[in-house]
Amino acid sequence: MPEIKTIKPFNGLKKHTQWASLWAAPSTVETPGYVSEVSHPEDCLVFCRLLFPDFTVAKGCVFLSDKYSEEGVGTWLRRLGGDMRAVSGFGANVNGFIASRSCVQC
Repeated sequence: MPEIKTIKPFNGLKKHTQWASLWAAPSTVETPGYVSEVSHPEDCLVFCRLLFPDFTVAKGCVFLSDKYSEEGVGTWLRRLGGDMRAVSGFGANVNGFIASRSCVQC
């Protein structure tokens, strides 16, 4: 029967390989077992926010909801000379989102 693979097999995962090696048959260890023992399902749910964020639609653009503020958009519009496309691009960029969280001057 055909199998549908959504993600390529993991290779070179140090923590997972080390954990699996503790079992009698490492090749039979399944992902849910690893998640249950090494991490917590709650960690996975929180991580999903990075993969599936919430969005806010404002002024004809789409922004990450966690990053959106009316005041912030206004500030970036002034900094970028009124270029809403540039503001939207920065606001929807996850790297920009993460960098701006740690940048006190942003």
